[in-house]
Amino acid sequence: MVVITEPKVHDRPRIAPVPAPEVSLTEQRESRSPLRWVLLGPLFVVMIVPVYLLVVNAFKSQQDILDSPFSIPLSGLTFEHMSAAISNPQYNVIGGYGFTLFLVVTVDVLCIALAGPAAYAIARSLKKRTQWCCCTSWPARSSPAQP
Repeated sequence: MVVITEPKVHDRPRIAPVPAPEVSLTEQRESRSPLRWVLLGPLFVVMIVPVYLLVVNAFKSQQDILDSPFSIPLSGLTFEHMSAAISNPQYNVIGGYGFTLFLVVTVDVLCIALAGPAAYAIARSLKKRTQWCCCTSWPARSSPAQP
């Protein structure tokens, strides 16, 4: 008769954590590379332009949007166009948002319901292959897995 037991936490060799060097906040700010701003600047612009267009064009008529989509309508800031879009008989905006919310919640519940048992099975697996892949990190591994 063969008895298989799970390895216990205290059976694993312990590795002392390496303390991080202490760096002041001013040194961290000074050590930041200008490359960071070169990369983040265009990314910020690419992500903020659609939001700007959405907010600015929400207060315009369709003709104003076609004429000048980027201009701010200082003279006609009104919610009239939004209320007309919400009460439009051709398309139910509130119903569309409700259906989108239904889809998001349904997909999230299904993902959790289907991935939960799989994650539990992987976490509780007795095979060394799955324990090594899921429970250890590459740099901390000093020797290959033993058979």
